[in-house]
Amino acid sequence: MPYIKEPHYFSHTEDVSFGIKSLEDYLDLFSKAKAAKAVGEASVMYLYSKNASVKIKKTLGNKVKIIIILRDPVQMIYSLWRHNVRYQIEHLSFEEALAEEKVRFNLAEFRANNTQPAVFFYCRRALFVPQIRRYLEQFSHDNVLLVRFDDLRDFPEDTYRSILEFLGLEWYEPSSYDAKNIGGTIRSQKLHDILFNPDSVCRLPFKIFPKKFRRYLWVCAELFNRKPGVAEKLDPEIELKLREFFLDDINELEKITGWDLSKWKFVD
Repeated sequence: MPYIKEPHYFSHTEDVSFGIKSLEDYLDLFSKAKAAKAVGEASVMYLYSKNASVKIKKTLGNKVKIIIILRDPVQMIYSLWRHNVRYQIEHLSFEEALAEEKVRFNLAEFRANNTQPAVFFYCRRALFVPQIRRYLEQFSHDNVLLVRFDDLRDFPEDTYRSILEFLGLEWYEPSSYDAKNIGGTIRSQKLHDILFNPDSVCRLPFKIFPKKFRRYLWVCAELFNRKPGVAEKLDPEIELKLREFFLDDINELEKITGWDLSKWKFVD
């Protein structure tokens, strides 16, 4: 895996305009892999993007292994909203943001003023069936692995083993199965402002370093500035409405995967 976990090279569309832009820079992320049996990355927007699956196949061929991790859609969009609030790109309450989604989606000005408008399309991002089908249409079913986030969380060793088998890799014991990059808050507002403002004068001294090293420093600083936190519980009324909204998509997902997704359908 490269030091930039989500390069988003294949997902440049009108809804996603950030990330690695040239194939040369993208391939350079894996330059140290050498004789590695497998290399990969984890750009979350590849699932939502209407063009990513086609671009991946065209650039890397049809033998690529695709791993799609799916989370309870209600938990997923609530987590996405919290992430956006934490990074100060979302200023609406969760209920307001859901109500505003359709307006944002259809507003050309909103798209033009955001490098990643898709991060605000909460419900659209969590309608998984049409997104999964795009990959099943481009790649053999044997090369697409669907994984439940619940299994990764509750049965990490078994899930990890199944992923290795899918990739054709030998068993390798990880140092731990502890969760990484858990959502929370930020340690320093000043550091956050510097990291997410490319015009900050505090970033000027770093211009002397090569672009690749600057990216590495940014990733290290961003990870350092994260602080674990406890999420507020989702309002039950909002959750119920969302469960009803996603029900048809979840039912169809059960048919595709053979999973029992009862826990995704009802409020606890």
